[in-house]
Amino acid sequence: MFAVERTHSVECADSYIRLALNNMLDELAVENVNVAHLRILVIAEKDPVEGLARFCRVNPERYDLILCSQFYYALIQNFFTKWRLRFVCLDSEYAMIKKNIRRIVTHEFEPEVIPWPGLRFTPGELELIYYHMKQLCAKQIARIENCSIKAVSNRKRQVMAKMHCHTNAQFWLTLKFLLHFDHASLRSLNSRTDENISHYAVPGRSVSSAITGNRYA
Repeated sequence: MFAVERTHSVECADSYIRLALNNMLDELAVENVNVAHLRILVIAEKDPVEGLARFCRVNPERYDLILCSQFYYALIQNFFTKWRLRFVCLDSEYAMIKKNIRRIVTHEFEPEVIPWPGLRFTPGELELIYYHMKQLCAKQIARIENCSIKAVSNRKRQVMAKMHCHTNAQFWLTLKFLLHFDHASLRSLNSRTDENISHYAVPGRSVSSAITGNRYA
């Protein structure tokens, strides 16, 4: 096989993944897929909290392709329509990653790439999100809202269901991600004059259990 001159750029901290991806792009180039000058970012952090920190340091608009874990790939597919054809799931087999890169680069749009209904919250749900991001517990929220703890818990379940979250850690990570990228459904919270709640950290969680931790509070 003739050597392929690489004009694309791959930003990836993992040397093994970077090598495999460069080889994949070389194969696509030989197959007459135009990968020249692609700007590619790989967010390969195994811990989702570290992955979130990496996302918060980059601007997705600067890249043609971004490869990331299934968790963040799902967030993009569910909530950020404009970026769906920019992201590829890294937690896939080699052949599937190559196929998806080819599909995006050659504009082979598939039927599933259809805008989903926008994420929306009621005023009451937004208040609950606000209190949770300020790290108030259900008892404190119930006192402020003059309702039962059960009512707070039920409302939280409704919010988590809308966000496709099954654990408290997923809930926090998803909220932080949506707030950081100024998702329309939470824009009113980011614009509150008292403070920017997107700066709150994920509270008291072991990074190793950030996705598979305790279920609803």
